Amino acid sequence: MAGGGDWAGGAGGYVGTWGDDGDCYRSNGNNGISLLRSDFTKEGISGIVEGTYRGAGDDAASYFTTGVMNGYQYINGTNTKIGEPKVGGQGAVFYGMNGYFPSASGGKAGNGGTVKVSKTAKVYAYNGDRITNGDYTTPIYDYDKDGNKLSSTCYVLTKYGTTNKVSPIKVFAQNGILRNVYYTNLDWGRKPTTGYYYFYSIFGNQTEVSVKNMIRPTCYDEVENHLIRAEKTINKTGYINPETNDCYGIGSGAGYMEVSNGTYEELDEQ
Repeated sequence: MAGGGDWAGGAGGYVGTWGDDGDCYRSNGNNGISLLRSDFTKEGISGIVEGTYRGAGDDAASYFTTGVMNGYQYINGTNTKIGEPKVGGQGAVFYGMNGYFPSASGGKAGNGGTVKVSKTAKVYAYNGDRITNGDYTTPIYDYDKDGNKLSSTCYVLTKYGTTNKVSPIKVFAQNGILRNVYYTNLDWGRKPTTGYYYFYSIFGNQTEVSVKNMIRPTCYDEVENHLIRAEKTINKTGYINPETNDCYGIGSGAGYMEVSNGTYEELDEQ
């Protein structure tokens, strides 16, 4: 679910990337955040400031955490309609002396399928591994839909028939939550994955009506981060994993744009 990045703006995705000179390691669906507003002062040239960060690019958002605007924009910009890249995997938007540099967001998740099983069957289904750095010892915390760290931690399982560890990702749509989806109006309609008809082909009537009226900006003050699909709830499949006792394992894939869980049905034996 990764998007394409730019030298100045990181790509959104499961693990969001950074812009120019980013210096923080990303893992496990989190954005390590190499850009912190506390690192920036009004000293330096054109927003390239002293501190732990040396460049001026933007951090994209990851599946569980938000991104961060660059120091130049924070110090010199006055347009509050852009904001940080949104949780779920939105790409970064950099604004500087050399112009605008939008990066792609994470993509659409795969829809859940049609699953039918016997009522007497025990189905052990698992999502893909949340862990990307191979560390199954350090506690990995859960996050809520808005990117806030929770006190609960992810479980770690042993793959059946092996000694290998895995921590299945908790996909938000599988738990009945379709999160907000945002996109900026930069390059709106110029690329195959932008514009009203592209998003309508994914979200249908879930698409915000106002998206029809979005236009490309002609100046910095017209750049905005626009709500494409507002947060919604959807039906869970009803599947419960016998080992973890939760709903994760059957339904939507993980992505910036999650849409459908499909169905899960338990059938009487004939």
